[in-house]
Amino acid sequence: MTNSGTGSSNAGTINALDNDGGTFSNTGTVTTTTTVDGGTVTNSNIMTGLATVNGGTLSSSGTLTAGANNNAGGTLNITGGTSGAVTNAGTLGLSGGTTASVTQSAGSTTVAGNATVTGLTDINGGSLTVNAGQTLTATGGLDIANGLTSTINGTVNTGAASDISGTVNGTGTLNVTAGATTVAASGNVGANMTVASGASVTNDGTVAGVGNAGTFTNNSGAGAVTNTGALVLNGGSTTASILQNTEAGATTSVDGAASVTGLIDIDTGTLTVTGPNTLTATGGVDIAAAAALTVQAGAEIASGTITNASTAGSTNNGTVGAVTNTGTFTNTNIAGAVSNSGTFGNTGTVASLINSGGEFTNTAGTITGTASVTGGTLDMDGGTAGATTNSGGVVELSGGAVMASLTQSGGVLTTIDGPATVTGLTNITTGTLDVQSGQTLT
Repeated sequence: MTNSGTGSSNAGTINALDNDGGTFSNTGTVTTTTTVDGGTVTNSNIMTGLATVNGGTLSSSGTLTAGANNNAGGTLNITGGTSGAVTNAGTLGLSGGTTASVTQSAGSTTVAGNATVTGLTDINGGSLTVNAGQTLTATGGLDIANGLTSTINGTVNTGAASDISGTVNGTGTLNVTAGATTVAASGNVGANMTVASGASVTNDGTVAGVGNAGTFTNNSGAGAVTNTGALVLNGGSTTASILQNTEAGATTSVDGAASVTGLIDIDTGTLTVTGPNTLTATGGVDIAAAAALTVQAGAEIASGTITNASTAGSTNNGTVGAVTNTGTFTNTNIAGAVSNSGTFGNTGTVASLINSGGEFTNTAGTITGTASVTGGTLDMDGGTAGATTNSGGVVELSGGAVMASLTQSGGVLTTIDGPATVTGLTNITTGTLDVQSGQTLT
């Protein structure tokens, strides 16, 4: 059947439709092909064969069994129902229904309603736009080719392997709900991104904010990351900040020379810097009571202060800078200036110590600079310390400990309960010096 008139329709069964102009409404069945060269065709029932749109408009809320080819100059609107595979080089609108797949070589696709594509949504030419308040469920994944710019102001849910090699702008959200997604070196995701549990994203390009409950691996540039899953920072990566605050099993692992410019806030789970890698933590590292930090042998946290309140215990076997500890911390290698009011065990080297509470135990370790005790206990069970001042706490010397000098002015007690040496002046102006029976202070 060929139509170029106005108000034509089919409510029964016709073999084929060739629409050259005018309007045509199908509420019946077209058993073979549909060709739209002009005018407007509306389908609310069944078109069994392939639909080809060369010009004009085909709008379907029914069934396009074999799908459609929408060529340059054509407009295809899928407003509901189902459609087979769609190829697009013209103007494609998705505002409802389910489409088997979309392959776009040119033109544009606009999502103006909640629509589902069960196979791959492959944008290798032209653009994709998802309007605010609308959702594209890309069950079969989403590919956006290098050099293309798409806009997500609504929501895109991807359910299979995806490749973002182009630019995705917008105020909406790209939700990776399943499968493995790669943001290529040429990729730039300016829209928000979330990664669901069981899904993964590898970033080799640039992404803005990320909410990760699956696995997010950053090899390049990322904005602020909120992590409840597994976060991996590889060599050469830069991350704006990290917040890990709700999931006890959450992990952040630094597996290369990585940089985080803002605060690394670990309230739950673990932060591990694996050897021999360096984390440049410009904004500092905050480890809460329910979390723990491990710096492996050969690893380093460069720049930034570590604030530790971990009750499970944080451990440094590598190199770190300044540490403020109110929880439990063990240092076996090199640390900067330490301020302690918790439990701190040192068998390595710290630059200096201010102990205002709790207990700092130095077992064959070294305090290279000064040690100030304003509260709590400094237990020198061996090892060495620089000039030490006790103005409000307890100092215990044993195990052959060596101290550069000792000044007690307001301190409660200095106890010698093992062999110890003070190489400089021992000046006790207040409090008590207790050299226990059988012990020697040199």
